[in-house]
Amino acid sequence: MPPGRLVCRGRSGVATVQDARPVCAVVGFGPGIGAAVARRFVAGGFAVCGLARDPARHASLAGDGVALAAADAGRPETLAAALPAGTRVLVYNAYSM
Repeated sequence: MPPGRLVCRGRSGVATVQDARPVCAVVGFGPGIGAAVARRFVAGGFAVCGLARDPARHASLAGDGVALAAADAGRPETLAAALPAGTRVLVYNAYSM
């Protein structure tokens, strides 16, 4: 991974953000708690990789240090593939009904 580049790899491709900050990954990213957590970590000096089953639904929340990628908390292999190298903080916000 080149310096200054946040790379989130998901089932649907790769999302990148040019950023040299430490990385926080948010599993279960969405418009509620996931987005609020992301905003707090960005404000605290982190870049955020938001992992969601359908990141296209949340595309309007990307940018300003937030990249989105597809991953399913119920399928651990998708999480492992999507986590950026060097992730410093992992926030698990996923649930199922």
